Amino acid sequence: MRLIEWFGNDVLNGASDDVRALAETPWGFYGFSDDELELARTHPAWDELFEHQREGVEYMFCNPHGSTLCALSWGMGKAATSIVAADLMDAQRILVLAPLTLAPAWTEELQRWSALHREVKRSVAGDRTPGPGVTIANHEVIQEVVLRDEHGEVTQPEWTTNARRVKAWREEGPKKVDPKTGKAKLARERIVRVRRDYLAIDWDLIIVDESVLLKNRKAVKADVLTQLRKGSDPFMFLLSGSPTTKYRDDLFRQMQIMFPRGFTSYWRFAEFFCVVDKDGWGWTIEGDRPENDPHHYLRDFMWVKSQDEALPDLPEYIVNHVPIEPLAKQRKALDQMIDEWVVELEDEPSETIVAENWLSRTTRLAQITSNMGSLPKPSGGFYPRASAKEDLLIDMINQGDIETPLLVWSWFVETTHSIADRLRKAAPHLRVGSVVGKDKRDGKDATIAQYKADELDVLVMQMSTGKFGHTFTHTKTVFYHDRAFDSDAWVQSLARVRRIGLAHTPVLIVPKVIESADQLVDANLEGKLQSIARMTNGDLARLLRSLRDDD
Repeated sequence: MRLIEWFGNDVLNGASDDVRALAETPWGFYGFSDDELELARTHPAWDELFEHQREGVEYMFCNPHGSTLCALSWGMGKAATSIVAADLMDAQRILVLAPLTLAPAWTEELQRWSALHREVKRSVAGDRTPGPGVTIANHEVIQEVVLRDEHGEVTQPEWTTNARRVKAWREEGPKKVDPKTGKAKLARERIVRVRRDYLAIDWDLIIVDESVLLKNRKAVKADVLTQLRKGSDPFMFLLSGSPTTKYRDDLFRQMQIMFPRGFTSYWRFAEFFCVVDKDGWGWTIEGDRPENDPHHYLRDFMWVKSQDEALPDLPEYIVNHVPIEPLAKQRKALDQMIDEWVVELEDEPSETIVAENWLSRTTRLAQITSNMGSLPKPSGGFYPRASAKEDLLIDMINQGDIETPLLVWSWFVETTHSIADRLRKAAPHLRVGSVVGKDKRDGKDATIAQYKADELDVLVMQMSTGKFGHTFTHTKTVFYHDRAFDSDAWVQSLARVRRIGLAHTPVLIVPKVIESADQLVDANLEGKLQSIARMTNGDLARLLRSLRDDD
């Protein structure tokens, strides 16, 4: 409790036994009463839960604030924990918001862990209406777009989702002065809001899976969720294996959604938990304040448990980093791009990096490193396929160095297809499936289900599609054909295999092309790559030159 932190245990002199007991609790509120514990023990799934999951159920059920950010590490059973807690709360109308790829998993988890007979509906783009019991949807399904004209009238014409028509309609209207900036802006507005049928429901509980996706305080999905909360003020469970991706200010929007009256100022929150640099360009986050640990200060709202704390005996990966030379075509393309980029940067070394330029160049560098076939031609189509990493994968399979089931992570769609095609030709004895983001939902679900059921030997999966929620604990080998500058995608993907249920030691193979995008990815994942907003052309030129042996 804060008073004890400030004044010591002397403040408890003369306090009642209840107050003393409360001061000794790790959370700042009481856990199960005897009656509540007995109720929990009667739940059919209680004995199947791990000890850390039971502790999570107790925290979520007993929390007097009504909402919890459950920061349980990847693969530790967040869904099961929240479902049992929801049962004990007797929550009947539940909305589960999850990335599209996780909807089938939530249906399965509810069937396995819930003792209550609720009707479960999976709402999708073709049928967005909520169900009478549990509704599973992604964030976009509960949104609708409306238009507000200069007179404040809200309409929803059929062409509301046509971006060009909406833009033309807005530009045809008058302008008005923004009271905050004093500048003129378009008076007609396009508004994304929560669907009225969802707003009309008195939800008992809203569960948000992968709540880290709400970290951007200006994100539309976060605004829509805030609107939904104003309707009935339901309990909320936010679930995330890692609620921050870079700095602790990522927690602010998640806290604000749960407790809007308690978390009103982003910069006050950021200054307390982060190092804030204030200069003529504005305020920027430079790091975290180690002395202000959110695990401590937010313990009334956030329950945290790591894999190492809860499952110290969970098998670790055997990690093999394999440095490889690029193919001749790749080496030529990499050298040419790096040289041209360095020359361009050194023309104006003191200028700050342009974010758009950085994104396009690093993407191109990553495409070359991955597979020349993922690189689009200026005239259309793609260059012929050529990949040193793909060659390595085939060689290791032919040499018997890879044990199946094999999970191959890739980043680009064209790379994913190339790997799957090559495996089917070079290793016809293997049953190979692949999943990319643009595949139809039913096809994705079926392929993933086949892999889980041991009906496939190899699954080649685009990382941005498969990083959330899946359980692949039967996998023997994981091959990272590609990684990414998205550190969250890297960490999330690692947890698809190393999670509850893992009974063997999986092998992790990470090929790294020499003098390529892989070294930039390493620097970023290790936290050595400074923010692009603070990097100059000269900084980047030196970094690129460091990739070259001849420099």
